Amino acid sequence: MSERRPPVTIIVLCWNRWALTARCLETLRATTDLDGVEVIAVDNGSTDETPARLAGLPWLRVIRNPSNLGFVRGNNVGIRAADPASDVVLLNNDIEIRDAGWLDALRDTAHASTDVGVVGCRLVLPDGRLLHAGTVILPDTCHGQQIGALEPDVGQYAANRDVQGVVFACAYIRRETIDRIGLLSEDYESYFEDTDYCLRVRQAGLRVVYCGRTTLVHAEHGSTRADPAVADTAPSVPPTPPAREDDRSLADAVADAGQSRPAVDAAPTSPAFERIFEQSRRIFRRRWARDLERGYAQRLAWQSILNFPTGYAMSSRALLRELDAQGVRMAYDYVYGPGTPFPVAEPPDSGDYVLNVIAGRRRGFRPPVSVVYGQGDVFRRNRGRYRIGYTMLEVDGFPRRWVEQANDLDEVWVPSRFNLEGFARCGLRRPIHVMPLGVDNDHFHPGIRGHRHPDGDFVFLANFEWGERKAPERLLEVFNRTFRRDEPVVLVCKTINRDASVNVEQRIRALGLTASGGRIAFIHNREFAYCEMGALYRSADAYVSASRGEGWDMPLLEAMACGLPAIATDWGAHRDFAHEGICYPLATRGTVPAENVRCPYYEGFAWADPDPEHLGVLLRRVFENRDEAAQKGQRAAVEVAERWSWHAAAARIRDRIVAIGA
Repeated sequence: MSERRPPVTIIVLCWNRWALTARCLETLRATTDLDGVEVIAVDNGSTDETPARLAGLPWLRVIRNPSNLGFVRGNNVGIRAADPASDVVLLNNDIEIRDAGWLDALRDTAHASTDVGVVGCRLVLPDGRLLHAGTVILPDTCHGQQIGALEPDVGQYAANRDVQGVVFACAYIRRETIDRIGLLSEDYESYFEDTDYCLRVRQAGLRVVYCGRTTLVHAEHGSTRADPAVADTAPSVPPTPPAREDDRSLADAVADAGQSRPAVDAAPTSPAFERIFEQSRRIFRRRWARDLERGYAQRLAWQSILNFPTGYAMSSRALLRELDAQGVRMAYDYVYGPGTPFPVAEPPDSGDYVLNVIAGRRRGFRPPVSVVYGQGDVFRRNRGRYRIGYTMLEVDGFPRRWVEQANDLDEVWVPSRFNLEGFARCGLRRPIHVMPLGVDNDHFHPGIRGHRHPDGDFVFLANFEWGERKAPERLLEVFNRTFRRDEPVVLVCKTINRDASVNVEQRIRALGLTASGGRIAFIHNREFAYCEMGALYRSADAYVSASRGEGWDMPLLEAMACGLPAIATDWGAHRDFAHEGICYPLATRGTVPAENVRCPYYEGFAWADPDPEHLGVLLRRVFENRDEAAQKGQRAAVEVAERWSWHAAAARIRDRIVAIGA
């Protein structure tokens, strides 16, 4: 980036509601170095005290429109009046600025590369929820969505990244972009003008970038609340409760933070709003729907599971979103239901607008390419002309029925070399490809805010479903005998049990753990909002995955992405991403038969026998060598972000689809 800071004109469009404008301008002046910066307040025909108040502020330039020209024309008045050599920042008057480095962050991002056209930033609501981390719009509905909207803000979406669009409540536009693209389109009165502009920027070969380095507060629709016909009534949300002063305080505080929040704000639904919104949407659809549809270079049918709390479902959600964003037009169909090993109907609402749109697309009777992503005993439900099965398993082989169905497909995908070797040993004759899964680096990174133990105790975290494969009894016994109660260390276990025949509390009591041994706390059968799982990991100092086998192990990868030093069984899929340089591999005593388990797919196969003595050694080593452990966790976060993102996983799938010729 050039050392010369380009001049900037900040345009604040005002219409009535002086208190809002005053707060915006006061925080702007208090936080911003205005050297080389001009501030223009465009009064859009206010009828309250706004004109007189603006006249008393000599540090800014005021332009008064005789009437309300609307958002688009009002901002264009300001852009035309700006220094023709300056960049332009459009800033809503319902923005509050608390970050003194906000303008430098936007300007640095805008000038980091010559192909950056527009930069938006992270926005939060006054109640602390995230509002905006970029935007996405699909041709199916032409109804834009703000990424991350209404999630509790724990520091997610903190990195800069390219996006389809940004809202113009705060938008940094380079002068070169204005000279090339022009003004906001006055075909719109309000709404869709920002998405329209961003798509024009991208169409010109420039980038739209979201800057996660700075966060502004946006009282959304605040500037229109002066008009009772266009008002919203957003529900308030209580703050996350603090930790309490006992051994369970960390577990309780983080679990409480995971309770449900309102899904959506009550949006303005007055006739005036509906008229303006739908008129702009019709204009946008006529202009952009075909271009957006042409943005898809490939098509892929995806038969899987989406709306259940399972590993397949969570990874399926991520892959659908990312593949669609990378230009693969995805169409989803539930692969289970009556007549399958999981005969339950799928709930129709995913809770995610983009996923609901993808699930509503027509798939066709026999799509050109279809992937069944799930257990291998549903591969025969694949309806594609070119049929792919994508599966995984936690033991060293695959059931005969899975292999038979796999041999009827065109090719098979697995996430790890471990599963590739297992299929080969069991008689797979079809081509097989390793398609690794990934991690969501926006929600899992070292900057996520956690809840530290109130007494400063060192916290080990384990996150698992109770069952034989996870070997929970071994972890609890080893931890309890490795540490003493009076040592400043605690193991927090987030456990789920869906088997009504298993009484977890009784099983723990049956272990006979000593009161003088290492302390253990539980978060049991508490569901967390996905967006807050990162806060759980960041509330710990280290992570433990001492299971007998994994098909992938998403929680381990998420913990490592958050920068936690991790102890992980040195067997199975772990070996693809968890190595000595970035974690603590847990030695095994070889393998043992996967016997006396409730899962029929494991019959006749083996899994690891993690070494309990080595587990104790590693727990003690991590606790007593915290600097070493922290450095290993930092290296893990960097490597996971670079190699194991969902973006990388989807790109590999996309490349394979291209090679197939879809």
